[in-house]
Amino acid sequence: MKYAIISDLHSNLEALQAVLRDIEEQGVDKHICLGDIVGYGAEPNESVDIIRGLNCPCVLGNHDAGAIGITDIGKFNSAARIATEWTSEVLTDENRAYLEGLKTVDRIETFTIVHANLEDPLEWAYIFNSHEAEHYFQFQKDTVCFFGHTHIQCAFKSNTVTPFVKASSMQIKSGHKYLVNVGSLGQPRDGDPRAAYAIYDLDENRIIFRRVEYDIEKTQEKIFDANLPHILALRLAMGK
Repeated sequence: MKYAIISDLHSNLEALQAVLRDIEEQGVDKHICLGDIVGYGAEPNESVDIIRGLNCPCVLGNHDAGAIGITDIGKFNSAARIATEWTSEVLTDENRAYLEGLKTVDRIETFTIVHANLEDPLEWAYIFNSHEAEHYFQFQKDTVCFFGHTHIQCAFKSNTVTPFVKASSMQIKSGHKYLVNVGSLGQPRDGDPRAAYAIYDLDENRIIFRRVEYDIEKTQEKIFDANLPHILALRLAMGK
């Protein structure tokens, strides 16, 4: 069984379509979404429509929550707040209802999924480094937990002198816990502008990290046309 795990789509339709084409080429069996389907980008309804159509497990992200009024967007930076307010205005009733029905944490076969962290999913605390990861491992029951939120593709491994992992793939071994960030599909911030996602091969107990090229300029034009903050478009080309 192979799972394709995507996160932080942020209304980036071009990136989503490119990743779905790549997923199909990899012979994946099922899809999983770790939230933040909306926010930042110009095509929230199109993005939610696709995720709804996949009929896949999906958890709530902070931008999803902000768009439907569950999370206080007063803590968002100005560009994120403007985009979230715009998203809230344009969401269809069907897509709003879909976001309102999402869980904050879910368990798939033998692993866990969450957008930010397992201690308090609706507080949206970030996991950026190994010190923070060690704290959150105590709330993790399964060997593997997939998360997003930071837009940085990486993984953390417990009980090891090298807890931070950044490679094209990694083998899951007994005796450890793994916090795996699949990266951002729609707005990467690890210096690589290509769309990010991961594949979990349960039969081989291996995680493969993927990057996919997409039409960044087209995505930028749509953000400009929607009169959203230009920084949300410009940063796409930098992956930051």
